[in-house]
Amino acid sequence: MNDNKNIEIGTKIEGLKYHAVMSATIKKEKLKRKNEIKKLKEKIQELLFAKEFQIDYILALEEKSGLNFSAGYMPEFITQEINERR
Repeated sequence: MNDNKNIEIGTKIEGLKYHAVMSATIKKEKLKRKNEIKKLKEKIQELLFAKEFQIDYILALEEKSGLNFSAGYMPEFITQEINERR
């Protein structure tokens, strides 16, 4: 009878240890994903700024030169944005 209780207690303790380790692992993974998402959001902001700067630069060049640089030379979505700003 005592052996069965000891086995049950030992099994419960092992289960609790496993649960604690898995909980810690899950928390680490969530934190890692959260940090990765934060870095990706920052990168998106940097890229959006760079795109806006490039569009402004192209518009300024076109204004000074009188040429249309965006037509036929740029991806369609950038050409559309440039045309919307004109």
